[in-house]
Formats: sequence, structure tokens, C-alpha cells
Amino acid sequence: SPPQRSLLFFDELHIAKRLRRQMRQGQYTVTFDRAFERVIVACAGRRSGHWHLTWITPQIMHAFTAAFDAGHAHSFEVWNEKGELAGGGYGVAVGNTFATESQFSREPNTSKIGFTVLIWHLAQWGFVFNDGKILTPTTRDMGFREIPRSDFLVRLAMAVKQSSRVGRWQVEAD
Repeated sequence: SPPQRSLLFFDELHIAKRLRRQMRQGQYTVTFDRAFERVIVACAGRRSGHWHLTWITPQIMHAFTAAFDAGHAHSFEVWNEKGELAGGGYGVAVGNTFATESQFSREPNTSKIGFTVLIWHLAQWGFVFNDGKILTPTTRDMGFREIPRSDFLVRLAMAVKQSSRVGRWQVEAD
């Protein structure tokens, strides 16, 4: 638990103009919970220009897959026009919060596209924030901000008391 926690409050989401344009082109389709295992394996996979060291070990994969089977972990998938998995990510719903665990992209901006669709749904479903854990340049650009761990723990304690959206998720048409 870092001393500062990176959170996105949904009314502070920023979608870059370039990403908005790309989303309007309709080249990608976003789904939820259709390919959880493929997403977690992709998140654990090699990244160009990086050593292949990842915290997503087989034991972690099994734990998150069990959480997925129980309806608490969720994935978002971004499919290209050929029907190939182009990006995605996964995380865990706890009460009315969502903790993003990892994302991947095989094509430019695909994880951002899927993540933006996920954020919209979380806001519509009454979630109060997305926990990104550690602030990165990408999450800062999207509107995430750091709060002290003590503030995070208070917010989390209140949020876990709320009902959670358990079970498989679907993208809503609107």
C-alpha cells in the first residue's frame, strides 16, 4: 500500500481529443468478461523494450481467475475489425470501487479505449472511484490523482460497505 494512492473520481475523467476521434471511428469493439484468461495472460506477457519480469505469476493468475469465476474480477477486451484481441485489462470490484490491476495493448491506444468504456460503465453503475494504485503519466493524463493513503483507506472502508456488482458484466448499448 503506497503512501499515496492514485484514484480516478469519474467526474474528473479526461479523454484526449485524439482518443475521442479514434473511438468515434468505430474500428474497435469493447466487451466485458468474454476473454478473462486471454487478457490476464496478455497482461503478463512480454513487452517490447522491457525485461520479462512481471508480478503476474501463475499463482496470481489462478487467484484472479478464481475471483473472476466468483464474479468479483472483471476484464475488458478490445477487438479489432478482424476479430483479434487488440487490447484489454482486468481488475477487481470491491463494494462500489474498482481496482485496476493491469492492461495491455497490441495496437495503439487500445487499452485506453477499453479503459475509457469501462470507466463510463463504472460511473453509470454507481461506482465511486477507480483505484489505479500508483500514478503513471498515462493515468495522470486521464484524470487520476494521488490522495494520501489515510484518505484512501477511509474512502475504501465506506465503499466496501456498498453493494457490489457481482457476476458477469456486459457493455451497455448506450
